[in-house]
Amino acid sequence: ARLPSPDADAMSTRASVRDERAPLLVSEADAALGREAKDAGRRLPAVLACLAVGLLVALVSLSVTVASGRGSGEVARVGWKLTDAATEEAEKQYGDLPEGGATKAEYEAARAADADALDASEKKAETSSEAAAALGWVPDENFVKEAERLYNEIPVGGVTQRDYEAGYTKEEDAAMHSASYGEAEASSAGNEPQQTQTQTQSEKSEKIDAREDYDAPSMAAPAVPAEAVGVSKQLNMGATTQPRERLRSPNPERAKTLSFNPCADVALQEAQWNTKNLDTTCVIDASKCNFCAWVLQYDSEYRVNDVVSLHGPNYKVTSQSLLTRPEYQGTILRDMLEQKPKNGANQIAWKPNEREEAQDNFDFVKNRVREMECRATPSDTLLVHLRAGDAVGAEYKEIPNVDASARRVVQYAKERPGIKRIEISGVLHFGVPDPNDAFYQSVGGFEVVKDESGQPRYRVTDEILKRNGYIVNRFIREGRDAGLEVWFTSNNNPDTDMCRFAKACHFLSASRVNGKPALGDAQSRISFSDLLDDLHWNLRSCN
Repeated sequence: ARLPSPDADAMSTRASVRDERAPLLVSEADAALGREAKDAGRRLPAVLACLAVGLLVALVSLSVTVASGRGSGEVARVGWKLTDAATEEAEKQYGDLPEGGATKAEYEAARAADADALDASEKKAETSSEAAAALGWVPDENFVKEAERLYNEIPVGGVTQRDYEAGYTKEEDAAMHSASYGEAEASSAGNEPQQTQTQTQSEKSEKIDAREDYDAPSMAAPAVPAEAVGVSKQLNMGATTQPRERLRSPNPERAKTLSFNPCADVALQEAQWNTKNLDTTCVIDASKCNFCAWVLQYDSEYRVNDVVSLHGPNYKVTSQSLLTRPEYQGTILRDMLEQKPKNGANQIAWKPNEREEAQDNFDFVKNRVREMECRATPSDTLLVHLRAGDAVGAEYKEIPNVDASARRVVQYAKERPGIKRIEISGVLHFGVPDPNDAFYQSVGGFEVVKDESGQPRYRVTDEILKRNGYIVNRFIREGRDAGLEVWFTSNNNPDTDMCRFAKACHFLSASRVNGKPALGDAQSRISFSDLLDDLHWNLRSCN
């Protein structure tokens, strides 16, 4: 047998170290001890880490126990105390703790937002067009008209849509009222006590600047008794649906406008119902308590009932005057007079029996009004004719008792639950001719009624305007005190007025508030109010 070489002995020794199945050069017990030592060296770091964690936990538990045993006083003694700020910070940090990838605060906010979105979605579904259709609602004609009206009142550059499209500007609107407002202030100042007139200029400027709008009502305390002749105590018009409107005089010499604000203090109302406040333009804005009235200061021709019922000393001469004036072409009275027979001098040939002719005239007017088309008055509105102007204090034409008449109007509305609104309509008529009128200067014959001073009794004066102001405001106030919506309208076209008054479902004339027990006749129609009552008796229409 061949002996192993030295190199083979070396390889055998190395193999015994790597593999126990190789021939061993050490004992088996020594090898086991070596393996245990090797494994212990591997486990030592983990054991040390566990011991360290256990020691830390024990220290924390000990500190908590000590702290709880010693109480807050001992905690304060060692220099630390739980404050409100620390508590808030702890709550904030709690809110910042992650919850599914978001902080608790974000998570809770998201849940609240989801709930709100769900509620909004449900409400939207309930009010959607499909739901509306399912409930049987579709926009009707009135709804569309109201939407158009509201659109027309959307401000564009300081004026309404309607005025903007008509070419009016904010500057024009403000300039139109600045003069009348300044005159009203001056007139009011003239009636104030001396101590008020000594008010400094800066205070006056502050007062004017405080008004956001030139028509804003003043809420100052009344300087005169609330029931003084000429004005009524200030009031609140409340919500209103009366449309905004602008009046422009077609004849500045004969037809004027008067702006008034029943929500103003009494002193300012005194200044408004004044000849200095007469103008040729006026803006009605009921939402700001601004109203306008026509003042026909030379209204001697178109005296409807005088001509129709053949009353007064001047109906013949005024009838001839109507036939000569182009501005009355196409009116009811002009057409009525043109169809009458004429004599050789183109003068109207009146019938011998005046009452018979008066009845014929009424029938003509009634038929013409029946054929007319005019703005309908809704059945939920009581239309009130207010005979104003020179009728105040004119015996049979005036309102017998203003307070009682105003209460009767409201009583009528309250007795009919369907009525929600009172529309007071009035024009201030003054039945005197223009002293410079060419017709009367050449023809003559107009008998002017004089007062004790020798002046025309039916002329425009400050006193008569104030008395009219009291009546107008008194009726407005009575309606507002009863909780009704109140409009005030003024129309300088008598034909249109007759049409609206005659065809309204609910109508009262302020001077005839007790109503008519029966249809009148040619003998009983002594005023325009009587004529309107009879037209309404024949042509009343309710929808």
